[in-house]
Amino acid sequence: HNAVHAADVLHTLHAVLTHGRLMAHYVDGLGLLSSYLAAVVHDYGHLGLTNDFLVASSAPLAVRYNDRSPM
Repeated sequence: HNAVHAADVLHTLHAVLTHGRLMAHYVDGLGLLSSYLAAVVHDYGHLGLTNDFLVASSAPLAVRYNDRSPM
C-alpha cells in the first residue's frame, strides 16, 4: 500500500491484458486509460494495516464502523 504496490498492480494488470489478448478485443483507449488509473489509485488512503489490527487496537476507523470491515 505504497508506490511499489501501485506499480506492481499496474504491471500485473498490463500483463493480464496483454498476454490474455484482451486489449485488442475488449478494451478501447478510454477503457484502457480508466483501467490503468484505477489500478494505480485503488488503494489511495489505505493505512497499510489489516482490519483485525484496527479492531484490536480500537482505532477510530474501526470504532466508526462498529469493528466491521473498517478498511
